[in-house]
Amino acid sequence: GRGDAQHQATIANLQDDAAAGLPNISDVDLSGKTDVPEIDAGYPASTPIDTGHPLAAPYTDGLFTKPATGNPTAIPPTLNQYPDYLNKPEFCASAIANNTSCATIPYKSGTRAYIESQSYDIVANFGDQFSDLLGGYADKTFKLPNPNYYLP
Repeated sequence: GRGDAQHQATIANLQDDAAAGLPNISDVDLSGKTDVPEIDAGYPASTPIDTGHPLAAPYTDGLFTKPATGNPTAIPPTLNQYPDYLNKPEFCASAIANNTSCATIPYKSGTRAYIESQSYDIVANFGDQFSDLLGGYADKTFKLPNPNYYLP
């Protein structure tokens, strides 16, 4: 459910700054302390997949982020940038038709359905919110505790 605006930063956090096309950061400011070493997680890159995102690049790296919602009152008006696979009644069709944001559960389950339609099998789905897990398209789900926040 992360927005497209967080796409590059998410890749940088999971892999490294260069993988996200960003300059390498060696230290950060944290709680007023400077020169705290910045450590990248170093996870391997996701399997590249066509995410169906209408703004193809850079959204083919296997990370699915949520497209921006359109603004029909903007000049010129902008439209939702949701992929076609979400434009189904059981997923985000009504939000797309109304140019509004798709709710979390249909967005995430529709994305999982699309991934499975690409010959993948989602064997486990882990999340700290029930909205991460509901809607199907995973063999097994695991709810992780998160004492920091809860979304009903």
